Amino acid sequence: MVSDDEYTWAEPMTADFVDEMMIAGLGSENLEAYQDFVDVHTSKKVPLDIESMWAVMGLAAEAGEVLAEFEKGIRKDDFETRREAILEELGDVLWYAAALCNAYDTTLEEVMVNNCRKLEQRVSN
Repeated sequence: MVSDDEYTWAEPMTADFVDEMMIAGLGSENLEAYQDFVDVHTSKKVPLDIESMWAVMGLAAEAGEVLAEFEKGIRKDDFETRREAILEELGDVLWYAAALCNAYDTTLEEVMVNNCRKLEQRVSN
């Protein structure tokens, strides 16, 4: 861990750790492993308001980058070549969503289940 005055920040990711996580299989059945991966590499021992603010700002910024890539597809009439860039940015969105879940002591799975319930209620009404 790296200290910065009163805050403690996680160590930077290493290629070996990323390889281990990929070998372990980060699929839909392993959301918890992904969320743990995010937790290991994000801030520690910071007040909830700072951790959640960082995650919300990152989430908004990355969502904006998804939008920017989509806009480039419209402007250039070329969505196929933008696909990889959009998927890369969506990965960053997922990172910050997981970090926000960690800040509020919940899981991606819980968020997904609650979202499905909300959407089911909309359809049934």
